[in-house]
Amino acid sequence: MEPAPYGTFGPVGAAVPAFHALMPVALLWLLALLAAFPRSRTAIGAAALALGVRLAAGGPRPYMHADKAWYYMSEATGELTPDVRYGDGYGSLMGLLQPLTEGAGDHAFGVNLLLSSLTAGFVAGLAERVDGAKAGIAAGGIAALVPLSVLLGGSELPYVSVALLQVAGLYGVTGTRPAERLLAATSIVMLAHMRPLQLVTSAFLLVLWRGAPRAWLAAAAAGWLWRAGQLGLVLAAGETNTNGVALWLLPHWLQVWTWAGAQGRILLLDPWVSPAALAPLALWGALGAHERRPDVARGAVGLMLLQLALYGHQALWPDRVRFLSPMLPWAALLAGIGLLRMQRWWPAGAAALLVTGWLARDPLAPEGVWIAENRFLRAHIGLVRRGERVAFARTQDTVGVLRKWLIRSTDAFWEAATNEEPAGTLRFVGIGDRLPGALPVPWERLEPIAEIEAPPNEHGMVHLVGDGPVKIGLYRVVVGPEAAATLPGG
Repeated sequence: MEPAPYGTFGPVGAAVPAFHALMPVALLWLLALLAAFPRSRTAIGAAALALGVRLAAGGPRPYMHADKAWYYMSEATGELTPDVRYGDGYGSLMGLLQPLTEGAGDHAFGVNLLLSSLTAGFVAGLAERVDGAKAGIAAGGIAALVPLSVLLGGSELPYVSVALLQVAGLYGVTGTRPAERLLAATSIVMLAHMRPLQLVTSAFLLVLWRGAPRAWLAAAAAGWLWRAGQLGLVLAAGETNTNGVALWLLPHWLQVWTWAGAQGRILLLDPWVSPAALAPLALWGALGAHERRPDVARGAVGLMLLQLALYGHQALWPDRVRFLSPMLPWAALLAGIGLLRMQRWWPAGAAALLVTGWLARDPLAPEGVWIAENRFLRAHIGLVRRGERVAFARTQDTVGVLRKWLIRSTDAFWEAATNEEPAGTLRFVGIGDRLPGALPVPWERLEPIAEIEAPPNEHGMVHLVGDGPVKIGLYRVVVGPEAAATLPGG
């Protein structure tokens, strides 16, 4: 795919807040999260544990490769035009919070870290409703510690908020307080607009919401129908490859060989991605979770199965490991209940979770090379002075979102490298220079300002050319293209 042509705009400074129609709903949802959050010590402790673990794990840590992480960061500023195929939930939520920061969408990492921590608290609250405080401690602790949740909790992915919207939505629809009803209605609407397949999940929550006043149901249904109409128009226009329907998954479900073995595609059953003890404990918990609060239990099991059907049965590519995010809170909730059902054998179950969790501690270990590039840029972007001109390879910036982040972060001119840059300009060298189609780097003309070498860990998510480590650095062009011809080898 050829990069789109750049415009001629230069330094633009901080992002200008843009209004999105869903922002009022996002604001109400954030207020409802605080008002309806379980006030038990168990839930608060689970959220605090989750926050501490995620902070200790370090971050930010971009998950998506090539230009995708930069796209999410640009979307988080609220400036990008909403993509009707995927909905405006993420842009509205993150864009609402953009004025609180001066970054270029980087706040998405911190916001997701907090949202991921709140998810563990709501999981603990739901488990308490089903089976008391001990179940809340077990389920909240598991939700806080599941390695993949920790890994993705400090990422830029919208699936972090998808997971919280589901858990908070069920907490709201099974509650009776006004704050819980507001949480239910706003969660259903935001979830419908967050990702296409979540239209199905939000419909399931809407059906579960029995006994709610008609006004609340009508408000939630109106938000759902709004999104359904948008997606219907997209599909009617022939945009079938939108992740808006999952019928193409049916042939995979009907083939036995996709369930297990070398080509198995159930991420929840892959011991290197999800703790091997999690699924059996969740199944055991699901079988005995219908005694005290059958509405909560049915909702948790139903939402778990929905995520499995919509997301959990795809080829195990590192890219798609992110789709496990919405399933993990439900697995943690049911596994916590299952742990209690083991009675005096619960220490053995907890030990199995810890051991198998250690084996599944990082499905992307060692870290991808794009993470090293992102960290380098964050650490050294301040070396670029306001108004300077910087050249860089555009091969991983097909829609210009990396350039937008660079401009927002430096207030400088970032331009596509041509190898004709005059002396005195800057040159950034990174992953884009090791992708197919990149121009050769004129090393003989460059003087390093800061540089590192990163292992070429692709994980199948980028396709580097050449051998050896990937050099990432910021350089000053010290010799112009005319004088370069007189250098040895010129």
